[in-house]
Amino acid sequence: MVTGAGLLLGWPVPVLIVVTAVAAVLATPSYPALAAATPECVADEQLPPANTLVTGVENAAWIAGPGALGVVVLAGYGPTIATAGSAALFAVAPCWPPG
Repeated sequence: MVTGAGLLLGWPVPVLIVVTAVAAVLATPSYPALAAATPECVADEQLPPANTLVTGVENAAWIAGPGALGVVVLAGYGPTIATAGSAALFAVAPCWPPG
């Protein structure tokens, strides 16, 4: 979200790179923490499907996310709209799947 705001406000590229790098460093522990928490939160008999789901969603996000946003940029909407779309996806991701 900060990167999107920086794009909208016209921050210099080096500042955007630093902000993005800091965000990446801060986000690095998230997947290992999720993988470590899964056995604590899921019954033993449900652990294999839970691990499959966690890994599958993580891999799908890593593959599809940049591709989808790349299509937005290639369609001519630019990096600001692509970054805003990414922020919107991050905002709705905790609510998925519905129900």
